[in-house]
Amino acid sequence: DGLYAAKKNEIIVPEEMSINRATNNGRQVFAKVPGVNVQETDAGGLQMGVGVRGLDPKRTTNFNTRQDGYDIAADALGYPESYYTPTIEAVDQIEIVRGAASLQYGTQFGGLLNFKMKRGPADKPIEVVSRQTTGSYGFFSSFNSVGGTVGKWNYYGYYQHKQGSGWRPNSFFNAKAGYAQVGRKLGEKWSIDLAYSHYFYIAKQPGGLSDRMFEIDPSQSVRTRNWFNVNWNVADVTINGKLTENLTINSKTFGVKAERAALGFLGNINRVDTMGSRDLILGQYLNVGNETRLIQRFNIRSNPGA
Repeated sequence: DGLYAAKKNEIIVPEEMSINRATNNGRQVFAKVPGVNVQETDAGGLQMGVGVRGLDPKRTTNFNTRQDGYDIAADALGYPESYYTPTIEAVDQIEIVRGAASLQYGTQFGGLLNFKMKRGPADKPIEVVSRQTTGSYGFFSSFNSVGGTVGKWNYYGYYQHKQGSGWRPNSFFNAKAGYAQVGRKLGEKWSIDLAYSHYFYIAKQPGGLSDRMFEIDPSQSVRTRNWFNVNWNVADVTINGKLTENLTINSKTFGVKAERAALGFLGNINRVDTMGSRDLILGQYLNVGNETRLIQRFNIRSNPGA
């Protein structure tokens, strides 16, 4: 459902990599992609910060971030921060499209970052996966999924609970993620997919340090009541059809209803918390969109082309 005739495309298959998928460790996931730089801002992979070749990786702002081809950011153009990161344990492939081919997805300098979610196995009516992971600093992750194919129906869903603390005081997180997808074939040439994603987490943040404070003790924290909260909901309906042998249509209708909130003493990091009224920064987002592609492929001298 896209054009990829370029030399700057990469496909990452998490199942084939020796990585810690439970923690969404961006440094491991993108380790073999040239030019990628990763920023980590929390202890559990709650937000994945990815940039390329000098572009700011904070909240993957410079990528057009998608899941199965539809936007999942706060606002694709006006506010492209990605507060929602799909659970890597449920991701089948990660596509990175840069260069000329990325222009079809928007104006972000980094290009396209697309998380392709898993589907239920085609040869089983039901498959259940349950994976429990523990780690240091009270880390615990419970990932549970179910999927399969029954007749013309394919379905997949998962639920993940993740919690833990960082190596500094006043750092704690509790995250819940859920996803449900169901698809049906409509004859030999048409299909429809419905998907819904929910992501919620709350994190206590230890705050920043000045250079001098870091030199004295990098593990200290001078913020005791700073919190960050995300509540993300994304829905999508995708229709695929084959009009002729070389003419296909792909239509995605999607919506984002989400909010993020930062609560705490948000003054300069070299100022002591006065223990007075805290600051609240609240953002609410409601986006609806449709992207329809009609692709005609041509045969040139009996050779297929895009």
